[in-house]
Amino acid sequence: MKYQYNFKEIFNNARLFSTEYVFTKLVLRAIFFSFVVSILILIFSTPKFSISATLLENKDQQESSDLEGVFRSISQKDNEMFQKFRANVFSTTTSKELWKLGWGSRLFDAGNLYEDDSKIPKSHGSFNRFSAFLLGYELNPYYSHLDLKEFILRKVQIRQAPRASDFTVSMLTDGNREFAKELIYSIIITADSAAKQKALAVSRARIKSAMDELQNPKNSLVNNGLSSILNSEYFKVASLSNDLPYYVYFVDMPSASEYPISPNAAAVFVADLIIFFILGVFFSYYSKNKEELW
Repeated sequence: MKYQYNFKEIFNNARLFSTEYVFTKLVLRAIFFSFVVSILILIFSTPKFSISATLLENKDQQESSDLEGVFRSISQKDNEMFQKFRANVFSTTTSKELWKLGWGSRLFDAGNLYEDDSKIPKSHGSFNRFSAFLLGYELNPYYSHLDLKEFILRKVQIRQAPRASDFTVSMLTDGNREFAKELIYSIIITADSAAKQKALAVSRARIKSAMDELQNPKNSLVNNGLSSILNSEYFKVASLSNDLPYYVYFVDMPSASEYPISPNAAAVFVADLIIFFILGVFFSYYSKNKEELW
């Protein structure tokens, strides 16, 4: 025999349960307390804003009019410029350049207490000091560009949607938003410049090798190939020898979000309300049935 639901009985039981355990003073107190806790959480929380810049891959630099450029464009990945730029954002070379620009003292010595950037004292946790003592190695007493690199690895995020040409460079900040925007801009420009310098060194080395080979007599086909390589590399050197970005374009300059990303006030209130409501119903049920439960 197929079981049939008695909806009237279910409704009556739900109403009795709500009257006895939900609509009680204990639950109302729990709801009120949830608002108090939510307000305290928001008061003692530090708002974090998102700082982001939108960039576009400079794919024009991947194209070339000669035969070598055609074969290179076929073999290269679509997002090679993005991958090179991303690798340089988190590279030691970029952190060194940023340190030379004074970002080390601006991040680790906000009060400008030390004139020498290489003499900013670095504090270590008790566990790290204890581990160094047991294992017998020394901790660096001063901040260096490696700490700046670790800061970038922790804070900066680079996101690109699949098959998209644009991507975002972002970070969260709970301090000066203008300072964070300046930092993001400096990271982008410095990383692009570092990538340019590496590409420039490669192109100049290729030019030197091609010119050395041209000094030796060869057949016309080889000489034409070497001349083509020279023209291509000279064009690349001309493209790299300027202060303009090479691997990326700015679509949107670094900007701060209008509202904080964290904490989310609405989420805090709703989450606390649900938690305290459930706890209120549970304790209401327990207080009235604890003898039966035990």
